[in-house]
Formats: sequence, structure tokens, C-alpha cells
Amino acid sequence: MSIVYLNGQFIPPEEAKVSVFDRGFLFGDAVYEVIRYFNGKPYAMDLHVQRLQRTLREVRFSQFKPAEIIGLGDELLARNDLRDACVYWQITRGTGVGRAHLPTTELTPTVFGCVDRTPPLSECTTPAESCAALHEDWRWRRCDIKSTNLLPNILGKIAAADSTAEEVIFHRGGRVSEGGSTTVLVVRDGQLSTPPINDPTLSILHGITRRVIAALPGADLIEQPLTVEELRRADEIILAGTRTLLAAVTQLDGRQVGSGKAGPAVKSLLARFVEAIRLETA
Repeated sequence: MSIVYLNGQFIPPEEAKVSVFDRGFLFGDAVYEVIRYFNGKPYAMDLHVQRLQRTLREVRFSQFKPAEIIGLGDELLARNDLRDACVYWQITRGTGVGRAHLPTTELTPTVFGCVDRTPPLSECTTPAESCAALHEDWRWRRCDIKSTNLLPNILGKIAAADSTAEEVIFHRGGRVSEGGSTTVLVVRDGQLSTPPINDPTLSILHGITRRVIAALPGADLIEQPLTVEELRRADEIILAGTRTLLAAVTQLDGRQVGSGKAGPAVKSLLARFVEAIRLETA
């Protein structure tokens, strides 16, 4: 039986109850973070804590300390007897009185955590291959906040699935922003690039995996605007994320990308990424 965390208790999921007046339930007034564990150890935990701290500051949650997820995550893995997993954390502003849009008092946040099994690092050495579909980016302008308001992402993924694609790639004003749950990287003429995170016209998530990739020796990742047409002409399109690690887009809108298989750039990048994870979690 799996065990979840809710407001100071480790309990079976069927015992986990949240008030119908919780602001996360009523308004999506909540944020989240996902941490990948390999061999019982979290990867890039310091970066996840920093991002959660920034997110909480942006949405004005002051009652939860992000560093708490470190010990709680270790305990959650132990209680579920897992070594390789993703831990999901969700923090809502808390439960108010009735359905008042404006929180007039400081509330006690609702903190929820759950875990699901993921492959060990030894099974992550080959890039996954995926089909993607382009879609107009209709999301809000603060996608840099890791909010639970993901309905536009879900609708985008549903639209992609209608065309038998696994991931949606959003674009706004003819420029690529990001995937529904991934960062987009491209290889053109041997250069690895990704859309800039500080472009206010795009508003994309400050991805942890993209930061790790950028720091890898020899990655030579540059941030620069990417048009839809440039994406279509890319030699390789790569999706990056905490759960995904690195995946190769082999088809975009039904058209073959590159050779139609995972290319040399994503294979080389994944090998270096896996080695960095191995060294940190050994």
C-alpha cells in the first residue's frame, strides 16, 4: 500500500482528506514541485528548493519553508520502500472561510506529497523517442510560476493526442515557448539552443533540467529566440524535464524530424547527463 504525506502525517491515500474550502481546490491557488530520486538520493535538490522558494515568494506564500521537502521526501521514499521515484509536492494557500477570492488573513498552507516509481538510472541511457504537435500558446503570462493551474497545458496535450502526438509544443506570436510539461531544445548546424527564460513575451518555466544541461561540460547551450519555422527545420528537437530526462522528437506535426530517430546530439547529451546524475547520487 502506498503512503502519502498530508499536513504533518504519513497516511494511506484513502485517509488523506482536504477541505472543500481549500483554496487549491476552489481557485487553483497552489504551487507544486517534482523531484526525481535515483538510488534513494534526490537529484538537483538544491535547485528544486531554490525554484520552490522563488515560486512561493512570487505567489506570496510565507508560511511554508521550502527546505522542509528535503527530509520529508526522504521519509516518503522510505515509507514506500522505494529507491527510484518521483516525489510530487503541492502547497496550497490553505483553507479559508467560504469562497472568498481575496485571502484576507494569513492561512495555514495545505502541504501534500506523493510518490511514484520511476526507472533506475541504469535504464535511462537511451533517449526516448516522441512525436510532438505545435499549438498556439494560450496560457497565462506567468508560466515562470510553477502553479497547479495547468488546464491550458492539459487541453494542449489533448489536442496533441488527437493527432497521435505525445507532447504539445507551444508557440506565441510565431515563436516557440516550451512543451506542455517539458523544455524544448533544438540542434541546428551543430549548435544546441533553447528559448530564453527571461523573455517577457513568452513567459516560460525556469526548468531545472535545462539548468543542469547548460552546466554540463561541452554542452554549449545558448538561449536565443526560436521561431516555428526554425523549429521545423531543426536537425534535432529535444524535450527535457525532470520525469522525461531527455527525449528525441522524431516527428513534428506528422513530419519527420532529422533521420526520424534519436540523433547523435541527444545521445551524447543524455550520456553526459546520466553521468552527472550518477556522480551526484552515487
